[in-house]
Amino acid sequence: MSNATEIQLQHWAEDRSDEVIAVHVVCLVTLVVAVALRFYAQSFVTNPWKHADNWLALAAAVFATGIAGCMLKALDYGFGKHTLRIIAEDPEAPYNVATIFMFGYIISILQALSITCTKLSVLSLYARVFGMLHHDRFFINGVYICTAICVLLGISTTLLFILQCIPAPVFWNRVYLMFPGAPANGPTEGYCMDQVAHVVVPVVLDLVTEIAIMLLPSRLLWNLRLPLKKKIGLTVTFSLGIFVSATNIVRIVYYAQVINGGDLAWDDIDAFIWTIVCMCFAVVCSSIPPCAPLLKVWSRRTRSEQDYSGSVPLTDRSEVTSRQSGRMAGKTEPTGGLIISRNDEWMIDSESVGDDGVDLYNSTHGVDQRWNSLSA
Repeated sequence: MSNATEIQLQHWAEDRSDEVIAVHVVCLVTLVVAVALRFYAQSFVTNPWKHADNWLALAAAVFATGIAGCMLKALDYGFGKHTLRIIAEDPEAPYNVATIFMFGYIISILQALSITCTKLSVLSLYARVFGMLHHDRFFINGVYICTAICVLLGISTTLLFILQCIPAPVFWNRVYLMFPGAPANGPTEGYCMDQVAHVVVPVVLDLVTEIAIMLLPSRLLWNLRLPLKKKIGLTVTFSLGIFVSATNIVRIVYYAQVINGGDLAWDDIDAFIWTIVCMCFAVVCSSIPPCAPLLKVWSRRTRSEQDYSGSVPLTDRSEVTSRQSGRMAGKTEPTGGLIISRNDEWMIDSESVGDDGVDLYNSTHGVDQRWNSLSA
């Protein structure tokens, strides 16, 4: 009796299905709230449906939801239990194990699509937020290069997962080779890639590109004429992807355990859990900067309520009244923040980049300042 078999027999009653459900509920609720707030916040400054970054974030969320659906459906076939127990409780063994592996095949494709859409969404947001800095060739070229790499990596990774076994049903029907008398629903023999090549390598490449994208705007942010506190806050906001990178590292560890383990259905649990956490958290983190207009709206409403209640000092009330009068007259108010919106676009404010950058934008677009979407 092998060591893996002994371990499964010793832990026969273990069942992690409740844990799988709990993780997915939290991830899906967080995902839906984040994407909804993203579109709601953007509606204050623009039409959110006409920008590519929002569509890409929505697509990433849809693919992540598909991953969650596959995992939750796999619970009906014993996912969350040890492989031997799944086989023992299956009257048509190894049908349930093969079905779980089929869901794993689908998940691998969906996660490649989801993470690619998320990365492209972030890059598209960079182009929109920092669009007026088109004279900064280093940043623009960096966006173009990262976009090209992400597109090529996304296409190649998706094809890699689709073609990891030829024909594809061999991926999940291989388990029937251990049950010679069981009728398989498709071919059981064919060509399959090495697991390290099609599992670990794509995750490592994703990690590298995520770090590159996260570091891309750092030079621009630190060159802005802003107080150190604001620079740190903005850098943290645009660097939340570091947590996604951390989850990717955890995924690599668990994928290595799947490759080297002898209890595939059980070993897949942690790998799949961290996959949905990574996909959902990536979309959530990418949606936080676009939610900035919502914070501005809440801040203004709070100041208005304080002014109405008489809790604001006279000098502050005068300032608020002056600002409100200026807006009603179509004038622009001085901004102390970082990112403003001109009609449907975000860009750097004049206090941060200087008058030359604003003049350059005005000569190109000819639009008026209408919103200060990120300010203290």
